[in-house]
Amino acid sequence: MAILMTIPAAIACAQTPEMRAIAYLAREVPRWHAENKCYSCHNNGDAARALYIAARHGHSIAKAALPGTSAWLAEPGQWDHNRGNPAFSDKRLARIQFAAALAEATRAHVIKKREPLLAAASAVVREESRDGSWIVDADAETGSPATWGTALATYMARGVLQAAGPKTFALPIAKANRWFTAMQPKGVFESAVKLLALPDSSDLVDKIVAAQSSDGGWGPRVHAPSEPFDTAIVLLALSKAEAAPEAIVRGRAYLITNQEKDGGWPETTRPPGGHSYAHHISTSGWATQALLVTDTKLSAVAHKWALFCGAGFHPAADFQSAHFFGCKRTGRLEIGRRLETCPTLTHTKRESDRFLFDMIGDVIESVDVEGSAHVIAGEIFQASVDGDVEGACSPWLRGHKSPFAFFVDGA
Repeated sequence: MAILMTIPAAIACAQTPEMRAIAYLAREVPRWHAENKCYSCHNNGDAARALYIAARHGHSIAKAALPGTSAWLAEPGQWDHNRGNPAFSDKRLARIQFAAALAEATRAHVIKKREPLLAAASAVVREESRDGSWIVDADAETGSPATWGTALATYMARGVLQAAGPKTFALPIAKANRWFTAMQPKGVFESAVKLLALPDSSDLVDKIVAAQSSDGGWGPRVHAPSEPFDTAIVLLALSKAEAAPEAIVRGRAYLITNQEKDGGWPETTRPPGGHSYAHHISTSGWATQALLVTDTKLSAVAHKWALFCGAGFHPAADFQSAHFFGCKRTGRLEIGRRLETCPTLTHTKRESDRFLFDMIGDVIESVDVEGSAHVIAGEIFQASVDGDVEGACSPWLRGHKSPFAFFVDGA
């Protein structure tokens, strides 16, 4: 039975772990270029990618955090001329990391044109090996936050191609899929990456859950001490597989417990115990992404864009008291033709009716509501999931640059 929750304004406005992480990364992302006059894979790749994901999930990002990075990412032809960090100068890895950040910037509508993403994907695809992988840091036993390793690099490169054009890059995507199918994971980290790539692999879920440490985290191998980076990768994989919710809750608790006062996380290094700013920022970026993706409270969305009900409540005003029921996954959203109009739709539904909503391309959530609710969005799309779905937005959001689309069950 769903539990009715009331969120007072004071609680709703308190900084969550996600908000603290976003604030930290928003300070760090532009700082690297300001101090070093170059762009880095860790600050302007992993960390910036987490901020674009945060923006797509409805979080406010400091205005100074991303303009420089976005301008850099929008010019893929300049990436190879970056002075870079000599300690992390793998051009192949840099292209994939910047391209992955560009893909998220494009999804978040921070970068409007698709031509940069297509150009970046064209460069990335040229690096694919004959077996379908992208070989990165091949001598490393396990991938790390700053250098990824072949398995994670292949997953991220495939994601770039999928974002740029699944039809255009169908053959290299298929090659990568075959590589993942044949892949024999070595340890927890690679098992999690394979699960990210092939989320229907239920056998991997069982192995990963069995490897969870008593503190709620995961290390790179069974019985290895928990690490923030490995825990983040596992949480992303379990979330994508829509599996093991109890394990996800414990994993989130591990990340939150180990979050530093400034909002970041202690770096995961190989071997453990090392000190590296690059690994620290990349670890923090991955941990932030994991918390955002697994945030079942939908706290940022509840602040701004989500589905609300309750007398006198309006999302444009200060957060008042809102009543809503718990969420559960129901399927995946298929994006179709974009609508040019922005209709207004207010529904009064019975308690048993379900409202479906989601950020573009992510997993749909269903919420049982009571009373009157406004479905709001800044970007309206036509979609289909388990039947007819229609989109709508409120007039006060018309013209807003939101990347979100929310949908109401039309049945």
